[in-house]
Amino acid sequence: MRDQAAANTGKLVSINQAAARGIVRLRKPQWAQPLDHIKIDIVDGAPGPWVRVFSPTNRMVNGRDPVEMLTCVWPIQPASLDCVEFEVYGGPLPDSDAYKEAVARTEREWAAREERLASNVEANG
Repeated sequence: MRDQAAANTGKLVSINQAAARGIVRLRKPQWAQPLDHIKIDIVDGAPGPWVRVFSPTNRMVNGRDPVEMLTCVWPIQPASLDCVEFEVYGGPLPDSDAYKEAVARTEREWAAREERLASNVEANG
C-alpha cells in the first residue's frame, strides 16, 4: 500500500480510484471529526468486500471501533463507489497515541454531558 501522507494531493477521489491507486484510508472533507475515516480492503486493484469506518465516537455509539460495512451497501448502492467525494486520510491511525487520546477525550466529554443531563433531569423532576 502506498504511504498515505505521500498520496495526499488534496484532490478528491472515489473509492474505486483509491483502490486502483493502492490508497486504503479515505475521508470525506465535510465530516466534522478530523479523525473520522474509512479503510478499504483492496483485492486485485478493486475495493474488497468491506469498508471499515473509524471514529473516536464509534465505541460509545456502536460499541466497537471500527464499524464494518459491506461495500455493496456503501452507502446503499455500489454506484457510490465511483462518487468522487473522498480525500486521502493522512491523520493519526487507530493504534496511535493521538487517536487513542482522542477516543479517551471523547469518552470523557460524553460522560460529562451524560452527568449534566442526569443532573438537569433530577433538578427538574
